[in-house]
Amino acid sequence: RLIVLSDSWKEFYCEISSIPEESILVLRNPVNFSELSNTKRKKTEKVIITSNGRIGKRKGSYDIIDAISLLPDDVRSGSNFVATGDGEVDELRKYSSKKATDSYARIEEWLPFEEFIEIRAKASIFLLPSYDEGLPMAMIEAMAMGQVPIVSPVGGIPEVIRNGENGILVSPGDVIGISEAISRLVRDCEYRKRLSKEAIISAKKLDITQYSKKLGLIYNDLARE
Repeated sequence: RLIVLSDSWKEFYCEISSIPEESILVLRNPVNFSELSNTKRKKTEKVIITSNGRIGKRKGSYDIIDAISLLPDDVRSGSNFVATGDGEVDELRKYSSKKATDSYARIEEWLPFEEFIEIRAKASIFLLPSYDEGLPMAMIEAMAMGQVPIVSPVGGIPEVIRNGENGILVSPGDVIGISEAISRLVRDCEYRKRLSKEAIISAKKLDITQYSKKLGLIYNDLARE
C-alpha cells in the first residue's frame, strides 16, 4: 500500500507509478483536535494574524510582507502579524524593514512552547500563501484553534478549504488578494467568526483518533492477505 496526503497526490502517483490505483490510499494529516480545540482562547484588542513553520519564498513569506505593506491604515491599526519558525528568518526581518512593516510584523525563530501557545490562543487569522504544499499540519492545527486560514489552493489544501466558507483561497503570488483577504477578515468580525466556526468543524474531521482507526484497518487488511 502507498499512503498519500491527498487526492491530488494519489492522482500524481497513479500517473507516475505502476502501483494499482486501489493500493494507493488517502490519509490526510491528523491533529489532536481535543487538545488544540480545548486551548483557552484569549481576547485581544487587536486582531492577531500568525504564520508558523518554515520561512521562505516557497511558503509565500515575502508575499505576506508585500501584502501587509498594502494594508489600509485602519486595518494595520486594528491588527498585528507574528511569524514564527525556521529558515530565512533574518532575511525576512530585513525585507520587512525595507518594506517599512517591521512595526507591524513581528518575525521570530521558533519560540518556547508556552509563548508559542500564548500567541496561538490569541490569533484569529492564519497565513500560508505557499507555492506548493502537501497538506500542511500548521494550517490544520490553526483551524482546530479557530484561526481562519488564508492559504493557496495547492497540494491537498483545496480538498480541505472551501473558499469563503471555512477559509479564504488566494493564488500563489497574489499579493493584492492576500491583502484584501486580510482586510476583509479584520474589518468584518461576523464574517471572521463564521469562518472560524466552520474551520473548527473541518479540523475536527481530521482528528487523530479517526486517523488511527483508519490506519489500523489498513494494517489489519494487509495482515489478512
